[in-house]
Amino acid sequence: MPDSRFARPSFRFMAPTTVIHPKLTLRQVVSIWPDSAGVLGRYGAAPTDGRLSLQELGAFAAARGVPLDSLLHELHEATGAPTEPTPPKESDRQSSPVMPLATAVLIALTLGATWGVWLLLTISFRGRYEAASPASVHVHGVAQLWGWVGLFIFGIATHVLRQSTKTPPPRWLEHAAVLLVACGLLIFAIGLLDQRIAAWGNVAGSACLSLAALAFSTSIARSLLGRGQRPLVWHAFVLTGCAWLLCWAASDLWLRIHYRNTDVLPDPARQWLIAVPVLGFITNMIFGFGIRFIPGLLNITKPRHAAWRAAAVTYNLALPALLLGPPALAAAAAAVMLAASMLYLHGMRWLRSQPSRPIYGIDPRGNHLIRVAYFWLIVGLGMIAGQNAWAAAGRPVHHAFQGAWRHALTVGFITTMILGVGFRTVPVFLRRPLWSNRMMLASGLLIVVGNAWRVSLELLTIGPWQWPYRAMGVSGLLELTAIALFGIDQMMTGRAGRLPYQADEPLTPRTRVREAVNARPDLEHRLRTLGIDMFDDSPFIAPSMTFGALALATGWDEEALVTALDAR
Repeated sequence: MPDSRFARPSFRFMAPTTVIHPKLTLRQVVSIWPDSAGVLGRYGAAPTDGRLSLQELGAFAAARGVPLDSLLHELHEATGAPTEPTPPKESDRQSSPVMPLATAVLIALTLGATWGVWLLLTISFRGRYEAASPASVHVHGVAQLWGWVGLFIFGIATHVLRQSTKTPPPRWLEHAAVLLVACGLLIFAIGLLDQRIAAWGNVAGSACLSLAALAFSTSIARSLLGRGQRPLVWHAFVLTGCAWLLCWAASDLWLRIHYRNTDVLPDPARQWLIAVPVLGFITNMIFGFGIRFIPGLLNITKPRHAAWRAAAVTYNLALPALLLGPPALAAAAAAVMLAASMLYLHGMRWLRSQPSRPIYGIDPRGNHLIRVAYFWLIVGLGMIAGQNAWAAAGRPVHHAFQGAWRHALTVGFITTMILGVGFRTVPVFLRRPLWSNRMMLASGLLIVVGNAWRVSLELLTIGPWQWPYRAMGVSGLLELTAIALFGIDQMMTGRAGRLPYQADEPLTPRTRVREAVNARPDLEHRLRTLGIDMFDDSPFIAPSMTFGALALATGWDEEALVTALDAR
């Protein structure tokens, strides 16, 4: 018979479970299996303030010195329910994107941005672009596009899409994509060091990247097809981005096979291998996942879906004309793409936020990075249109102008967007507050200043002066520091809270409430005495809930709350 001391509350939002395991709270166990009340009562589980504790079963057994296997066996005997001594593993839908994101930052801080800064300093000290070899510059670009940007998109995209599908793709596809990108870039780097293997080494590296693109696109396609629902407008951007990714990978492989006997690809081929990923794959992915994330991040109400649909069609119809057409047609296509991008921003209601309540751990000033990123997209597309119009008039285009718009897009638009969205979304994926908002703001300021500095000074190198070359090297150091700070902040966010809270530790605003209640069940009563009753009818405490977030939700000062709870 159920123990009459234990009320059986009704939890409308409790996820169904059929197995008793250590991560269930006492309140959940008794609510689902009332016959378990007698077993738990024998070990001292008594209601407090009329409610059973939110302490987890595993922590309850450890606190009372009861072998977990023995307790689970008794619960099985009393309820007939199956038991599992280890907590269930995260499902494919909830798995973490840490591996691809960490690899992306690692590549950026080695072969990508760091190598690029070294090349930029070489150009700066010698006062000419020819000081950096084309092969070195090309390998840096491949590392940035495939390693830094590509893997970041891979990680975010696969993680988000597998959460909304009925048939999540196997995890090995994502792991294979990450490994293949890393192997491909390593082969490119080795070829740069040893010219004897550069020709076929570059082909092998490109083959690895092509297989990575195929694995990623397969994962995305399976996730979207597994939804079993009508595709949404942002899915169109994502699928189009995958098509451009495959086009990029296939053309890269073909070009490297075709020009395998040359040290460096011809300039038109290198221009193609920049324009296709930047304007095709990456921009479509940012547009697509921007629709998925940005209205919520910036609290944009009533977005215009019709504008997004028109932008998706217009932008991607104009892009082939820009890539393949003569200068006059390319100039017109770039103007159309610029108009389509502005139409997209109109769908975002020009990124104007509505007033919203504060969120613990979120500094809204970081949202400006997203707006700055879109500004540089508009600037970059305008520069492309101007370049092609200039060329159509029969006038030569300076190499520095092309470098300026490439930097405006790759750093001003893409990297700034990665930082702006990453600082908001990655902590959510990790279920932890961002480690340092100050570091986030410093990183954002450095990337904004560094990019504006670089684009401006690169344009000034068109003139006869040498001083812009000298000053331009500083921009690379600013941008590299921004990416390093971003990586450190995300790493520390991931590390924070890995060690569970212990009962003899003082509470802090970053302490997770669930871990604290597991170690100190008396905190539930203390919370009620302070007038905080938000957990009274809850079956469990959200894993990401911290005392800082609890203070914000209940109108307390965070330091005052933890001090009151810690008072002995």
